[in-house]
Amino acid sequence: MSISDTAAQPDGSARRLWQHADFLKLLAGETISDIGSQVGDLALPLAAALVLNASPGQMAALRAAEYVPRIVVGLVAGVWVDRLRRRPLLIVTNIARALLFLAVAITAAVGLLRIEVLYVAGV
Repeated sequence: MSISDTAAQPDGSARRLWQHADFLKLLAGETISDIGSQVGDLALPLAAALVLNASPGQMAALRAAEYVPRIVVGLVAGVWVDRLRRRPLLIVTNIARALLFLAVAITAAVGLLRIEVLYVAGV
């Protein structure tokens, strides 16, 4: 019996996976996080272009600001994060990102949105 034969047989393991509360929490949390990331990746450039009438140079700087942390602190942060518990770190970073996007929305709602705010949110 090959590996593909055992994978095709319904032994109930897939059904048991959906009964694990920890798996469901991880799946729900990561799904919400990914949706938030996609909204942020779309919303920041749209806000810059439509609300602020950003120039092409400002749009390029906004896009580049998203990569600065990866280049500047990526390696050091990776080593440091490997020593920490991952679950609390994921929760804190996702909450911080949500609050940052909320701050962008609030500044836009009150008419105080500036390109610098979008740069900070991008970083």
